Amino acid sequence: MAEKIFPTKRIEFKEGKIEKINASLIEKRKGIDQAQLVFGYHMPSLLDKKRYAAEILDVILGKGMASRLFQEIREKRGLAYAVKGMLEQDKNYGYEMIYIGTVKEKINEIKELILKEIKKMQNLEKKDFEQAKEQLHGLNALATESSADVMRVLIQEENAGNAEEYYKYDERIEKVKLEDVRKLARLGGYSFVALVPD
Repeated sequence: MAEKIFPTKRIEFKEGKIEKINASLIEKRKGIDQAQLVFGYHMPSLLDKKRYAAEILDVILGKGMASRLFQEIREKRGLAYAVKGMLEQDKNYGYEMIYIGTVKEKINEIKELILKEIKKMQNLEKKDFEQAKEQLHGLNALATESSADVMRVLIQEENAGNAEEYYKYDERIEKVKLEDVRKLARLGGYSFVALVPD
């Protein structure tokens, strides 16, 4: 049955060229009540030594309710109902994506707050840096409890060149220097997209 469904001839896939584009787009749409916005910028890929510094930046800036963006935009100012940062990395790319669910009147204010918080990361203090490392060690320990998560990361690491990298995670996080994270916060450009009610 598998031979009938799947081709026996080996198919070669060409990887597409990734172009870095910095752009802004606000699209109005009928039939929606809330504004959805995404702020994204390039980060190191899985093949880049700075990939672990990107994880530290991600956890401080946008991952979870204790993150700086969640605290500043939702908790302190009440400008959004959803604030979420996501770091995506593969062998050919890496990017940080910040998702915000809000009202259309607050889009520009939120965009400015995101840029301000990223800029503040250039002066990240050692205490916050060390705390983020500890948080990542804890999150990694929790992730090892799920065989599905372990399998996914092992496949991703093998696809990038070496599944053994998975077992060196804590060691690699510890080797990251404070200045590595500060440098990543120097934006070379970004993209901003918002879908808003008409």
